Amino acid sequence: MDCFCHRNDSYDHRYWGKNLSDLLTASRAANPGCNLSIKLRQYLRPKCHAIFYDTVINSPLTARLNVYQAFLLCAMKFHAHVKVLSAGTENNPAFFFKVIRCASRYMAFLIQARVTAMRKPEGPGCRGFIAKREVEWLALHAFSKILRRKQARHKKLLVMLERARDSAHYRRIASAMVDVVDIKRSSIFKCVRY
Repeated sequence: MDCFCHRNDSYDHRYWGKNLSDLLTASRAANPGCNLSIKLRQYLRPKCHAIFYDTVINSPLTARLNVYQAFLLCAMKFHAHVKVLSAGTENNPAFFFKVIRCASRYMAFLIQARVTAMRKPEGPGCRGFIAKREVEWLALHAFSKILRRKQARHKKLLVMLERARDSAHYRRIASAMVDVVDIKRSSIFKCVRY
């Protein structure tokens, strides 16, 4: 079945109408959990280029949307990898929650480091970056949204993700992210099968 999406989304179109599992190399290595953690960071690394978060080039909304969409795709890839593992997330949700949290903190660190490295005292360079808490909340929201579609496999993990996302720690952030997580802004992801 063909999938028709609006082409006004700014995200990578190579995944349209394809099954993500067919595009991944998932491994049953000696330590598959460690391998999964490494894979998530490998997915996020190319999405952490300073230009995506430069508030001279992008609006704050666009910079945050870039973070959110990177995590939406990362969550889909996470699910595809978990399907390959012999034990699903229902058997070890705490470990998978930790892997997701580590990935979000890794991205927050990379964004800050790369934007800081691109700043130039004599010229415009990169300005501003997204706060660590905002990156973490966007990751929690993106993983919750994607894994909710596959909730039979991720029931316990979803409880942990949503509890963390809705905690008092992130309350102010959540209200400021309504436009970022608006489904219309990321409609392209409806066309990706995972």
